[in-house]
Amino acid sequence: MKAGIALIPENRIQEGIFSGLSVGQNLAAATLDRRKLAGFIRKKAERTDIQRSIDQLSVRLSSPTQPIDSLSGGNMQKVVVGKWLLFKPRVVVAIEPTQGVDVGTKQQMYGLFRELAAEGITVIIFTSDLLELIGLCDRVLVMNRGFLTGNLRGDQLNEEMIMTAAVSRQALHEAGAYRD
Repeated sequence: MKAGIALIPENRIQEGIFSGLSVGQNLAAATLDRRKLAGFIRKKAERTDIQRSIDQLSVRLSSPTQPIDSLSGGNMQKVVVGKWLLFKPRVVVAIEPTQGVDVGTKQQMYGLFRELAAEGITVIIFTSDLLELIGLCDRVLVMNRGFLTGNLRGDQLNEEMIMTAAVSRQALHEAGAYRD
């Protein structure tokens, strides 16, 4: 966190939330130090931040005091993302960020990642969804067996080029991962 890097993990339940705590407590977790004044937490600022995040991401819940564990997977993912938006990171690393969420939430996440990039925040997305890569990324790095086998931009960002870089013997050979 000190380096300004936010991680949106693949497994939101085991790595992205604090199970047993409320939605509000989860949202506030990453920015706790920023709201302290003389050792005390400024509760009004915390409530304002929490509500802004809930509104911005359209999290469906009865109240910020609702247990995080009672939310749907999509709303839980919104809270994980919202926690880091309040943190105002310089870099966001998202691993399979839209896996298991509904189409509406996916579109909302895509818009959010685009907004972050437009604000100058570096967004790194690890995903196995080719359409997500093509529609969201300016640049795609393809790896196979731990080797970089493709560095694609612009017109190269299409399913055929990504798959070719991912599985071709030539790409592996050029990367030094394959020997005849």
